[in-house]
Amino acid sequence: MIAAHTLAPSPTMNKLVAPTTETIPNYGRGYRVSVVIPALNEADNLLHVLSRIPSWIHEVLLVGGASVDGTVEIAQALYPNVKIVMTQVCGEGAALRNGFAAATGEIIVMVDAEGYIDPEEIPAFVGVPLRGASPAKGSRLPQGGTTDVPVNRSLGNSAFVFLVRLLFGGK
Repeated sequence: MIAAHTLAPSPTMNKLVAPTTETIPNYGRGYRVSVVIPALNEADNLLHVLSRIPSWIHEVLLVGGASVDGTVEIAQALYPNVKIVMTQVCGEGAALRNGFAAATGEIIVMVDAEGYIDPEEIPAFVGVPLRGASPAKGSRLPQGGTTDVPVNRSLGNSAFVFLVRLLFGGK
């Protein structure tokens, strides 16, 4: 099983490689792609995430169960074929482990329900491990977000982003 959860630069050029069509990329043909989405009280973000899942995806697994805002019901309404994976253990790491264990695809792409990874980049994620690269990193959706990040973590994240951009010239 190949796990891909992020997007990387192409080894041959210094820019991201992403197919522009809705069809599965040629280099991913023959592989079933599972999308694992850990979610806790993400009802407000699910429309932005689930509406961007490519139609050729083998399965979408929403992992959680402790949500009290209707996350599971909204996911089922927005994406009728979504598989719900219930978990008794709290935390994103536990949710990912349970989702990966329940996935039946040969390639697993993790997309969070907060919109930190754009599902439209899934075609590029599929190609990354098949070309031998790991890990890869995706882009944040402009509509995504969360309200559970403490001020000190937010400031720390901003400082790290600033340093990486300063040192490596990112935008």
